[in-house]
Amino acid sequence: MPLCAWAQTGNIQGFVRRESLGGGQPVSDATVTAVSKYGKWTARTARRGFYTILGVVPGLYIIRVQKTQLAQFGVFTYCIHADENRRVNLSMTYPLIDYSRRPRAPGPDLMLTTDRYDVGPC
Repeated sequence: MPLCAWAQTGNIQGFVRRESLGGGQPVSDATVTAVSKYGKWTARTARRGFYTILGVVPGLYIIRVQKTQLAQFGVFTYCIHADENRRVNLSMTYPLIDYSRRPRAPGPDLMLTTDRYDVGPC
């Protein structure tokens, strides 16, 4: 008996650029991560800063980008639906370092929170 399965996934793609006065410059070789309660998907940016994450399960995602000596400009949540190609462009900047403060161990007050994270089904 033949069986047929229909995969209901979505895709996330976009550009990672470094904020500058002359417009955004592409950030190559950065790691883009999409995290949800269903798992974690990663991709690397190409030479022109483009990335594609294929086959994500529909749901609510936090998208992060990491690159040595650069910081992500904002952390956002996105709702991905089945069979959707979502464009998520990300910006990076040089981190602001405050040398007047001494480092301390991370605690609950330093955890990243967002008011949209605990939103119900999208």
